[in-house]
Amino acid sequence: MPLDFIKNLASLLSQYNLSEIDYQSQDFKVLLKKEPPSLSSCSTENSSSLMNHRPTESLQTSSPTDRHFVLSPLIGTFYRAIEPGAAPFAQEGQKVSQGDPIGLIEAMKVLTLVYAPCDGIIQSFLADNGEMVEFEGKIAEIRKSK
Repeated sequence: MPLDFIKNLASLLSQYNLSEIDYQSQDFKVLLKKEPPSLSSCSTENSSSLMNHRPTESLQTSSPTDRHFVLSPLIGTFYRAIEPGAAPFAQEGQKVSQGDPIGLIEAMKVLTLVYAPCDGIIQSFLADNGEMVEFEGKIAEIRKSK
């Protein structure tokens, strides 16, 4: 499945203000959902609760309210790119806008895009490529733009 195909589907979500696209072929199924960010998809935490996360310079230098986490909308396998060898949706240090795709989760051969819940810069990915993630597990940290 080419990355351009998935990007085109994702752009259709925004262009026509759709909340969901479900595409099926003989080889694969893609389900794209776009939901407004909520407390379940964009959370802030104080520094005392960050002990279980990979340490990064941004965790030590930014104020707690600047840190937002992309949370998994479901249980599945997190991927940073549409297929092995393809360019990732987003990189650490990249500026993202609310609603930009940053990865995807595969569950039972259904692909669900994961979107940035707020404007900012991706500080780090907390889930590795190919790693299983839990519902509302932390996928990435975003430092909110001011």
